[in-house]
Amino acid sequence: MKTIFTSIVVFGITSIINAQNPVNGILNHTNSYFTMNAYSDRYDDGSSAEIFYDGKQKIINFWNSDENTTYTNLRIGNLRAMGNVGIGTNSPSAKLQIQNGGQNLTFLTGENTSGYTVSFGINDDGVNIKNTSSIRGFNFGNKNGNLLKITPNGNILTMGNVGIGTNNPSAKLQIQNGGQNLTFLTGENTSGYTVSFGINDDGVNIKNTSSTRGFNFGNKNGNLLKIAPNGNAALYGKFEAKEIKVTVTPTADFVFENDYQLPTLEFIENHIKNKKHLPEIASAKEMKKNGVNIGKFQIQLLQKIEELTLHTIQQQKEIKELKSQNKKILALEKRLQQLEAEK
Repeated sequence: MKTIFTSIVVFGITSIINAQNPVNGILNHTNSYFTMNAYSDRYDDGSSAEIFYDGKQKIINFWNSDENTTYTNLRIGNLRAMGNVGIGTNSPSAKLQIQNGGQNLTFLTGENTSGYTVSFGINDDGVNIKNTSSIRGFNFGNKNGNLLKITPNGNILTMGNVGIGTNNPSAKLQIQNGGQNLTFLTGENTSGYTVSFGINDDGVNIKNTSSTRGFNFGNKNGNLLKIAPNGNAALYGKFEAKEIKVTVTPTADFVFENDYQLPTLEFIENHIKNKKHLPEIASAKEMKKNGVNIGKFQIQLLQKIEELTLHTIQQQKEIKELKSQNKKILALEKRLQQLEAEK
């Protein structure tokens, strides 16, 4: 700091000497300080500058006689200092420290062994803060440590919450737009698996890396839809669709095999009388308790339809045979009636 102000004093005195012939009264000396009056009447408002050296703090002070102005302003060219420069403080703790009441800003703290530089600028793109390193980014932190880190490749890392459209994010990432609110990574994940969102030629993909965890969709009332790790889905409500396709194997075509034992109608009748439901079909009580497997149930119903079809075909054959026999009987009765009439 001593170097700075010494240069300024010499500059000021030299300027006075070079600008015009010395005039008595412009620069006066007392036992402890210099008093500098206005350069000319053009700049004179009755005040004066007092220049003195503070040996304890190693500072040259430029005071002012005006009651409303403690220090005299300085107008100089380039300023070079080998020590610290303080603006608003007498004891700068960094190469440059700016203080305004409780506001405090320091520059060039820490160590930089790599030798890269940082620049602050403004252009048509906006405010630019850049460094000349290809392996260093930017760190933003407080007394607790780093809060936000921008890596050299442009990644942003933060240990706190990130809010978009909100000043008080309640989750690691919260996006808010008016009444719309979206939060990410709520709850606890002790298993350590991850979830990914992606887009490819198949469509939008939402996946997790766990083999034992599925997906839950719910609201304040609880779960609405649950997809288990094996692909089973549980819907806690009604399901409506224009078309449903169920793919299952095998089908019920085994009913038409030659070695299939077709249940007799007598067996079916007795089963219905005793158990009040068709053979191989769950009872109403079981369906209420365990639900219905749609795919399996459709195959069972198809099996019963195919069995019924076989019974209908068999009955049709029997009916046809009975009709043939009945026709023969009628012909015999007619012949008998003719013989009786001829007697």
